[in-house]
Amino acid sequence: MGSVLSTTLALAGGAAWATGTVLSKRLFRAHMLSVLNITAWQMLAGGVALGIVALAVPQRSIDWDLAFIGGLAYSVVLASAVAWWLWSIVLQRLPTTVASLSSLGVPIVSVLLAWMILHEQPSMMEVIGIALVLLGLVAVSGVGARQRA
Repeated sequence: MGSVLSTTLALAGGAAWATGTVLSKRLFRAHMLSVLNITAWQMLAGGVALGIVALAVPQRSIDWDLAFIGGLAYSVVLASAVAWWLWSIVLQRLPTTVASLSSLGVPIVSVLLAWMILHEQPSMMEVIGIALVLLGLVAVSGVGARQRA
């Protein structure tokens, strides 16, 4: 329900995530890199790219107050570096398919938590989306095949 640009950017983000997942798995297999090493290089590359974008896009000056610094520290350390490090550990230890499929549960859990904690009522489109994602997870997980075997 967004613009063509936002939809295209979302799809490009998904494609970039998928590409990064496959490339990370290949690097783990071919070069026996440590998870911390690969995470550090990815964070550096992403930080440089975001820095270039930040310099190129006009913006208002930053208010360096305690709330901003706390939010920035959370975003940099926990939401980016630690989360990516943990994702890399999952990628290193599990097959790519299992790791990728398990991440599909995140938006479902987010919508359900927003419903329970924040009392946000999911729209019918969100309910349909959750049902389709769950059906897709069941279809590719081989649940039916395991029951017949």
